[in-house]
Amino acid sequence: MERSLAEEVIAEVNSLIGPIGWYIDLNKWENRPPAYGRPQALINPLVDECDIFIGLLWERWGQSSGTHSSGFEEEFERAKTRRRASGAPEI
Repeated sequence: MERSLAEEVIAEVNSLIGPIGWYIDLNKWENRPPAYGRPQALINPLVDECDIFIGLLWERWGQSSGTHSSGFEEEFERAKTRRRASGAPEI
């Protein structure tokens, strides 16, 4: 439910900010094409290039990514590390 709501909110925000040339792209793990390798490694490049990192959690922390207790933790730690080094992304 929350994921559907996030899609609706982002669509509404995009309709408002589109005229000024801005756009929010919602990246979800299920939108990544299947590929060889560690699944989280396919998502991490999106975190490494994002301008804003918004992590949404509900009742589950997630599953081990192989290096962290969950994929969310790995993404959040990458975003924090990048922010400390460069000032971006907004979190």
